[in-house]
Amino acid sequence: MTLRNPPVRASRRALKNLFTKVDTSTWDYLFDMEKKNGLDEHRVKGPSALYAFYKVDGVMTWLVEMGYYTPVDFETRPETPSNHWSGLRVRTHSLAE
Repeated sequence: MTLRNPPVRASRRALKNLFTKVDTSTWDYLFDMEKKNGLDEHRVKGPSALYAFYKVDGVMTWLVEMGYYTPVDFETRPETPSNHWSGLRVRTHSLAE
């Protein structure tokens, strides 16, 4: 899984959709136990406790530490340029000069 431009913060639902190696029931358990498992350290502090948002880069590190993902899963690969002319070869005819 390569996240090209991960968001800075995400809701619980968004985390479930971003990191699909962890199934929904496991995510629910992890959110319920977040103070014991360390996930709450990546929670964005704010005035409203009704909606929880998390720092995505911190959650990615946490998922690797917990063993759900490996660092290779999150490595960024450079995008290959999409050049639709890349397969063409140009030949110069001997009489064209």
